[in-house]
Amino acid sequence: MENRLDLIQTKRKVSCLQSDRTVKDLCDAIDRGMLKVEADFQRKYVWENDTKLKSRLIESVFLNVPIPAIYTAEEDDFTEVVIDGQQRLRTFHEFLNDIFILRGLEVLPELNNKNYKSLGRISQALQYKVDTFPLRVIKISKDSDPDVRFDIFERLNRGSVKLNDQELRNCVYRGSFNDLLKEIAKNNKDYQLLLGDKQYNRFQDIELALRFLAIYIKSYHTYKSPMKHFLNAFMKEYRNAVPEQLDEFRLIFNKTVHLIKSLIGQKTFYFFNTENGQSGKFENNFNKGLFDILTYSFAQYDESRIMAHKDTIKEELFFRMVHDDRFRDAITGTGTDNTKKFLLKMEIWQKAVKRITESSFSEGKAFSQDIKQKLFEKNNKCAICGLIIDYLYDAEIDNVEGYWRGKKNIPENSKLIHRYCSRNREWENIIKEFESDFEGSEMWNKLAKVEKLIRECINLNLLRNGKDYWGNRFIPENIYLKVNERIEQDIVKTPYKEKELSLPQNKLTFCDIRDYMKIIKFNWSNMFDGIFMSKQELEKHFDNLAEFRNALNHLRELDLVTKKGGEAAIEWIQKAIDYSVV
Repeated sequence: MENRLDLIQTKRKVSCLQSDRTVKDLCDAIDRGMLKVEADFQRKYVWENDTKLKSRLIESVFLNVPIPAIYTAEEDDFTEVVIDGQQRLRTFHEFLNDIFILRGLEVLPELNNKNYKSLGRISQALQYKVDTFPLRVIKISKDSDPDVRFDIFERLNRGSVKLNDQELRNCVYRGSFNDLLKEIAKNNKDYQLLLGDKQYNRFQDIELALRFLAIYIKSYHTYKSPMKHFLNAFMKEYRNAVPEQLDEFRLIFNKTVHLIKSLIGQKTFYFFNTENGQSGKFENNFNKGLFDILTYSFAQYDESRIMAHKDTIKEELFFRMVHDDRFRDAITGTGTDNTKKFLLKMEIWQKAVKRITESSFSEGKAFSQDIKQKLFEKNNKCAICGLIIDYLYDAEIDNVEGYWRGKKNIPENSKLIHRYCSRNREWENIIKEFESDFEGSEMWNKLAKVEKLIRECINLNLLRNGKDYWGNRFIPENIYLKVNERIEQDIVKTPYKEKELSLPQNKLTFCDIRDYMKIIKFNWSNMFDGIFMSKQELEKHFDNLAEFRNALNHLRELDLVTKKGGEAAIEWIQKAIDYSVV
C-alpha cells in the first residue's frame, strides 16, 4: 500500500533550482528572449517614471547592499518567466542600455548625472562592478505541480500592486485554453459592452469568461466554494484542450453572450435596486451573481426557445430583484460565492426560467414590453404615488402578475406603477386581486392575526413606560431610523396621514417580524421576559415565522420544514401572549 506521505509529496511536487547569475548575464537573457520580464500576467513597470528609485537600486550595487532574490518559472520551451523581481530586472536592463541617468543619490552624490556609458569613461571598474554584480535566482521547474506553482506565485505576490487570481492563472496554466479565454474575452464586442469598462482591467473580463465556462461545463450542482479553487481546477483540467473542445467553448460563449445582449441589453449584469427611494436605479458595481445565473440559464436553451418568452423572462428577472428577498440576498452583499448562497441563486433562477419556457402560455402578439412602452408614452405617472416614472426599466404594469406569469391577460385600462411602489404596497390589497388563485389564504390569515397580536403585545407593554415610546430608549437605533425613513416616504405620497402615522402603534406596522424580535430583546428584562420566558425559543420561533412569511409573500411552494416551522411558531407565540394576558 502506497504511503500517504509519499502520495501527498508526489501530488504536491515542486522542483526549484537556485543559482547566482550576474546582472550582465540576466540582461543578455532578456535581449535573447530567454528571460521574459514583460509577460502579459505581470503588472506594468511601475518604476518607469521614478528615476530616483531606480538610481538607488544602482547605488545599492556600489555599496554591496544585498538585493532580494529573483524568482522565475520555467516554461515548456525552457524559457523563463519572471514572477517576482520584474521591477529590479527592468531597471538593470534600462541602465545597461543608457535609458536613464543617476539622480538623487545621497551616499554617492558624485555619481549623480552619470549613465552606464559615462561610468566607463570614469573607470572601467565601475561598469564591471555593475556587470558582475550577482543576483540570486530561484527557478521553479516546468515539471512542478501546477497547484503548487499557483500557491508559490501567490505567496511571492506581495508587491504594492498584487497580481490577482486570474493574472496568476495566466502564468500557471498557460496553454490552449488560456489562449482561448483571452481570445473570446477580447474579440467579442457584445461581451465587452455588457461588462462595461471597469471589467477590462487586469484580466477581470477573462476570469468572468472562465467562470461562465466552468459553471456551464461542470454544472452548478458540482460547485463547492471557494470559487478560486473551483476555477483553478477547471483551468488545470482543460489547460491543453484539443481544438474540438475549444471550438465548442467558443461557440457556446458567443451564442450565450449574443442571446443575453439581444434579450436584456447593456445593463444586464447590474443589479436593479429600489431600496432607497421611489425611483429605482441600476447599481454601479458589476454583479457576478447576475452574471452566473443568466449566462448559465441562457446557455441551456436554443435561441428560439428563449426569444419566444423574452418579455416574460425579462419581467421575471426584474420581479425577482425587486420582490424576492431570498433571491436578492443570494446575489448581493457578502458571501455570494459560498456554496449555500451560490446554489440558492442558481436554483431560484433555473426553476423560474424552466417554468416559463415549459408553460403553455404564449406571449402571442401583445408582448408586455410593447404594452408597457405604449402606456409609458401615453402617461408615465405612477398610478400609486402619482410621481413621474423616469424610465421604462423602473415600471411594472399593475396586475402584471396575472399577465407575465400566464394567469390572465392584462385589461386595456392597465396603468404603470413604480417597482418601488409595487414592492411597498400593503399585501392585503394585492391578495384581493389574486385571492381565487392563492391557495395559502388561510395560512396568510393566521399569519396576519399573529403579527397583529405581536404588535399589540409590544405596544401595550411599551405604553406602560410612556405615551410616546418611539425613541432610542426603547427602540434599537437601526429600526428607529429605518421606520422613520419609510414613514417619511409614505407622508410624501399621503400627507393627510401624517398625524395617523405619528402614533407609536402605527409605526410598529412598518416593522417586519425580525424587527419585532429585536424590539422585544431590546426591552427584555422586566417587560418581555415574563411573557416569552426564553430568548433562545423566541429567536427560533420568530426566525421560523419570518421564513414562513417570506414563502407566502413570494407565492412560492411551501416546503414541509418551512410550513411546520411557521405553524409551530404561530402556536407558540399565541400561547405565550395569551397566557401572559390571563
